[in-house]
Amino acid sequence: MKIDGIPTDTFYRMIADLGAEQWKIVSEYTGFDKGIDYDAVVLKKKGIKLRFVWVQHLDGSLEGLNAVLLELRERYRLG
Repeated sequence: MKIDGIPTDTFYRMIADLGAEQWKIVSEYTGFDKGIDYDAVVLKKKGIKLRFVWVQHLDGSLEGLNAVLLELRERYRLG
């Protein structure tokens, strides 16, 4: 499952909130344009991975396990 169109402020808030809930960063984009044109982070907890990708002018997207994404969609009121 995938969620698209996540507003930038919500995108980064989700990553911060999940980090505070013991999700660990296992991969992170470190290119010169990080946070300017592109950003990507993979979080993992109990064997479940969430892949966050942000592209300027397209906002953020999130891929992962359906049950987790459904909970996050409701929690952050994503369309």
